[in-house]
Amino acid sequence: MISARSSNQRFDTLCGALTVGDAASARLEAGGAWALDFAAKPQLKFNIVERGGCWISFAGKTLRRLDEGDAFLLADAPAFTLASDVSLEAANGSALFAAAPAGVVRYGGDSVALVGGTFHVADADAAFVRITVPAFVHVAATDKASTNVRNIHALLLDELANARPGASLVLGRLLDVLLVLMLRANSAFEQRGSAPADDPRVSRALELIQHEPTRAWTVAEFAAAAGCSRSAFASRFVELVGVSPIAYLRRRRMHVAREALRRHGETVASVAENVGFASESAFRHAYQRAFGCGPRAKASHDE
Repeated sequence: MISARSSNQRFDTLCGALTVGDAASARLEAGGAWALDFAAKPQLKFNIVERGGCWISFAGKTLRRLDEGDAFLLADAPAFTLASDVSLEAANGSALFAAAPAGVVRYGGDSVALVGGTFHVADADAAFVRITVPAFVHVAATDKASTNVRNIHALLLDELANARPGASLVLGRLLDVLLVLMLRANSAFEQRGSAPADDPRVSRALELIQHEPTRAWTVAEFAAAAGCSRSAFASRFVELVGVSPIAYLRRRRMHVAREALRRHGETVASVAENVGFASESAFRHAYQRAFGCGPRAKASHDE
């Protein structure tokens, strides 16, 4: 049985570690007999069935009916198919959206409508999301969490549709809330015994990194805090989180640095020093590797 503390740790770790990049809204309208395939992508996808209903399947398996008012989330989105009839040969839905103006696809009619959004997850976080969040989270319209999920979903779509100041910050916070609401309603998340927060050795290290990300931690210190050998700790950490403890620590520092630049307006030099870099140049290179652009470009982009 998973304790309340373990569950709370898992939510805190997920929301604290996740880096969300480019976001976009999407709308699919379909009618008649139809089926569309979508390629796997390192994204968080969320959708609500606004009208009608359809089926969703993954590699021909895990068939699930989606009815009007249902919401679903795909974490580190696997390849999937949406269809009115699963026996039909599917068209390339990814290609249709790639060519669609304003992220709206109409395919054969409009008796079924799904509306939602996609959030690109930083490459460094994809493995963590994959082991922490179920690949498919379904919240039925009849679920008690459904009203709150729909409300947050509407706010997310509104932010995506309107370029307002602070949109990046608001989107990140709303996505955190949406994730928590949907995962609360999903028993697979509560039962997921291989999550990092369920192993006290890894959980302790994650707590230390969350609370003191700028400290010059070593694997030996993490192992001592976890009460096991360096090799046993490092092996278990990589198994559950997907990267080494030091790589995860570096990633967390980059998140702290980005927030300092975005929210507090600190100089690049001061942020570099505060997160433990010996030089501004080394910090700039690390930032470029983590986010694909320089620290000044990122800060101005988010504004």
